[in-house]
Amino acid sequence: MKGTQGLWFAVSLFLIGTTIIASSFSVYYYLLYSDAKEQYEQTLSSLRSSTYEVNIMVEFANGTRIWHNNTIIPIGWSLFNATLKITNGNLKYILFYGAPAMTSILGTDAQGSRSWIWWSWNFTEGDWQLGEVGASAFILKDGSTFAWYLADTSTWPPTKP
Repeated sequence: MKGTQGLWFAVSLFLIGTTIIASSFSVYYYLLYSDAKEQYEQTLSSLRSSTYEVNIMVEFANGTRIWHNNTIIPIGWSLFNATLKITNGNLKYILFYGAPAMTSILGTDAQGSRSWIWWSWNFTEGDWQLGEVGASAFILKDGSTFAWYLADTSTWPPTKP
């Protein structure tokens, strides 16, 4: 009986010790997590003061759509800059009166009567509006939504995305 009490006492001490050690690790890692979360929030706050978030969709002639929502861009970027970013440079263009005109986006070429046209979403009217200037001349605003659409331009204006 006496040996059993000693065994239970040793097991109890072991369990208390491991509980204290596990609790210490939990507190340590919680403090690390809290510090990392605070640093992340400070960095995000700093980033938000110098960047915008925009949404850009690329729609192909077959109806496939690729959305790039909440794309973070520096303040002052044009639609052309943002398009370079979302495509990782996988686009081709020609200079038309000194401004880039897209000839290929994500490996899909404009051919025949199909051309890459950009549109902006008008939140007030709830409808797409045809871009009025070249993509390099259009400076983006926070929260804006845009679409590159491989449209049939044999009739004008082309159909909306």
